[in-house]
Amino acid sequence: MEDAAGSEAGHSHSFSGQSGSSDDVEEIYDLLQKQCADLKKLMTRRFPGDSYQKALNLRKKDFGKIRKSFSDVHRVRELIKLGESVCAIVTPFKTGTGFVLFDNFILTNAHLFKQCVEDGKPKLKHDIKVEVLFNFEEQHKNYHYFQLAHRNILYCHDDLDYAILELMPVGLKYNQDTEEVTEEKVPAGLLERFGPMPESGEASIIGHPNGEVKQLDPTSIIEIENRVKAVEDQLEPYKGTAFILHIINEITKQGIENILVGGNRAEKVTTYNTFMCHGSSGSPVFDAECKVFGLHTSGYVYDFPKPESVIECAQPLLTIFEHFVSKLRKPGNEERLKRVKEVAKENVVLKKILNADCDDSMEIDRKD
Repeated sequence: MEDAAGSEAGHSHSFSGQSGSSDDVEEIYDLLQKQCADLKKLMTRRFPGDSYQKALNLRKKDFGKIRKSFSDVHRVRELIKLGESVCAIVTPFKTGTGFVLFDNFILTNAHLFKQCVEDGKPKLKHDIKVEVLFNFEEQHKNYHYFQLAHRNILYCHDDLDYAILELMPVGLKYNQDTEEVTEEKVPAGLLERFGPMPESGEASIIGHPNGEVKQLDPTSIIEIENRVKAVEDQLEPYKGTAFILHIINEITKQGIENILVGGNRAEKVTTYNTFMCHGSSGSPVFDAECKVFGLHTSGYVYDFPKPESVIECAQPLLTIFEHFVSKLRKPGNEERLKRVKEVAKENVVLKKILNADCDDSMEIDRKD
């Protein structure tokens, strides 16, 4: 399996269905118009000849659901607002995505820093510089630049592939047009919006694919029993060609059977098809109610005749949160654990994890 690189959230949200102001609608229309054009170009490159239409027909039911859900302006507006928490992470070796967890802590994938850390330590090498950019929505315009508060990468876990970085509480905003520099605070976090991993339905990913400007991809969850069919659909354009055996061999080497029915990770990840692969590691994945449930992590890819992915995966955020809490229960983290409890106090699911017996919460930690 290959690395994918790798808002102001209220305590409760009610969706009235009201359309909002004309300025909001125009902003959303412009955003979708730009992204649809880019998506069409990408899809036509990904599926040669008439295979694009064949693939579209195969996924017609799912695309219909996505189109309907994204016809609700309030939902798109909600995702755009929550997307303010999403940031681009740039290391000397890889680019990725992250999002604000709470306060000035961001969550992303650990594999982004594989070449950046000291041997055997979750700590950046002294000569490694990591850049974190918020509001990177247009090239060279109005992005917010933040530095790390220190070189420690907190609560890293290989199996769950997550890392938490602490930012300086204040960053700088660059305006390329005016050359003005102003101070900016870290956007609101998404921790209180965490929810369980859905088995099916719509999903949305917000990230920075290939280190590009922030993008939103509406997609559909691929249920466990449908994953084989979904992979076959992606390989349909290459059936009967010399490439098919190479592709199958590549994704088999990556352990794709682990996420299929009966695989040891089949129940542990959420799968979908998205154009967000390399550079999107660490993106938040939202469900149909705009709850964030997954950390976009990886995909099963082949590199010939061109780099592509047949299916992509997300780690469940509640499992990551449980492991995070088990670390916070260790001595020296009392104030941070107290703060997490304050942020999560209105989220029933998170409160259940926080109130669990210490022995139960350490179940994942024993696997370190």
